[in-house]
Amino acid sequence: MGVNPRRGVTNVAERQRRNLTDVWHRQVADRPIEERLALLAVGILTAAAAAIRGEGFSNLGLFRDDAWVALSSRTGLGTAWHMWVTAPGFMFLERTFIIVGPSATWWDQIPPFVAGVLAVPVIYAVVRYFGIGRIGGLVGALFVCVSPVCITYSTRIKEYSLDLLLTCLLLVVVEQARRTGGRRQIAICAAVSVAAFLLSASTAVVIVGAWLALGLLGLRDRSTRGTLVPLGAIATAGCAVVAVIFYGHISPALNRFWSENSGFIQRGSASQFVTSLHHTAWSLLSGTFDLPGFSTAEEVLIIAVWLALSSVSLYRNRILLAPGLVVLVAVIGSAAHVMPLGTGRTDEYLYPVLLVLPLAGGSRVIQAASPHAEVLRGQARRAVMVALATVATVLSFLIIDHEATVTPAYPGVGVQQLAAEISQNEKPGDHIFVNELMRYPWALYESHPLRIELGQDWSTGFTVVSTDPSVFIDPSEDYEGDQHPVQWAKEMNRYTRLWYVWSPPLGVFTFSYGALLGDGWHVAQTLTAPGCEAYLLVRTK
Repeated sequence: MGVNPRRGVTNVAERQRRNLTDVWHRQVADRPIEERLALLAVGILTAAAAAIRGEGFSNLGLFRDDAWVALSSRTGLGTAWHMWVTAPGFMFLERTFIIVGPSATWWDQIPPFVAGVLAVPVIYAVVRYFGIGRIGGLVGALFVCVSPVCITYSTRIKEYSLDLLLTCLLLVVVEQARRTGGRRQIAICAAVSVAAFLLSASTAVVIVGAWLALGLLGLRDRSTRGTLVPLGAIATAGCAVVAVIFYGHISPALNRFWSENSGFIQRGSASQFVTSLHHTAWSLLSGTFDLPGFSTAEEVLIIAVWLALSSVSLYRNRILLAPGLVVLVAVIGSAAHVMPLGTGRTDEYLYPVLLVLPLAGGSRVIQAASPHAEVLRGQARRAVMVALATVATVLSFLIIDHEATVTPAYPGVGVQQLAAEISQNEKPGDHIFVNELMRYPWALYESHPLRIELGQDWSTGFTVVSTDPSVFIDPSEDYEGDQHPVQWAKEMNRYTRLWYVWSPPLGVFTFSYGALLGDGWHVAQTLTAPGCEAYLLVRTK
């Protein structure tokens, strides 16, 4: 009787599959019940984060801050890379994703959504990696799960959710390099630093803080120093090349914007410095930990508690040297008016650091408070973990119910619907004036052909010009260059009817609208669509 060689191969493959399955089951079974319960709680929080963030998907047109990112998908690559401002790597990936998918807002929102959901288990893993207990890891995951900033920007076409993940990655690879001191680990750290800087300029603060930590530790270790210096030089050169190619043409209007919107710590006087430092610190903590409004004294107390716990975590602790230096570099960058701080969305890259430091300090305080006690051993420890897992489950459902009612919907704009309404009400000779705050959503609606004008007058590095002779798009906001509202208003004098398109949620008054009113126009009719309006303006006789 012959042997079927195919059957023999199948049996071997089946045995290998069963062996691997058995190994996996044994590994899971060997884990302490506390760990399995903690992982279950993380899974529940991750599912809750997905449900909460899923509320932000939209079928309307893109919000203006997202529309300008998506516009690069309507141009050639040679023009697009001038439009990416402070996150060229992320915007290239987003552009590619938009191009290969359907023309729909929900599709464009998928990459930041995925990054926003992944932030929950990743922050748990990072907290645990730095030697903080499971409870601390769950607390960190819970904060990220319910953070209003993390929720909001998980469905905006922006890099902020990715920034959080990049910071986690940088902190881990730097700590791994510190622990081993090996050439391979330091080389990985250099490669990740350059890649992260290419993906988003916000990571520069983390990169500088991380390499400062490695440098300080390398001063004590001569063998590590020989590897650290050349690889650090390579990382510096790589980041310098990225800066020259992508960040050399950043508009000064961006700096003016953050200066006008309290993005920088002021240095004019001692009182200004202290006041702005307090404002920045409170904005950071209230955004990270979702804190409500307090009195000034209460804010100072909460800031002091955070500083005290963070100081405890850093005391004689090399493990957290890099996170501590990252905070210091962020403060210096804001005081130098280089990196905005305390603004909300641009702070998300700091969340891992702002969470790890006090959690580590709190863990130390708890351990010091009971140095001789055998706390929570055996069945008692398991009972506590079961209780925590149960609380996490109940809390997650409560969070979903709460956030679903209070989380603001995506501020989409129904440009296409508004344009159709204008078309139905237009008369021969009418002209459309697109407000500066609506320029990118309107241009995205026009899309083909798309005319881009590059330059440093605009914070995004470009503005848009309509190819439709019946449409004028105001090219600049008030803090940008090329802003001439009075001139634009005078040029509209040759028309008798003007459709003024704007987006009320973004502001009640703009310079272009004020200039038109001052030149004798008044509102005769209003058309509305989600997130935008059109005023029919006529001349005062």
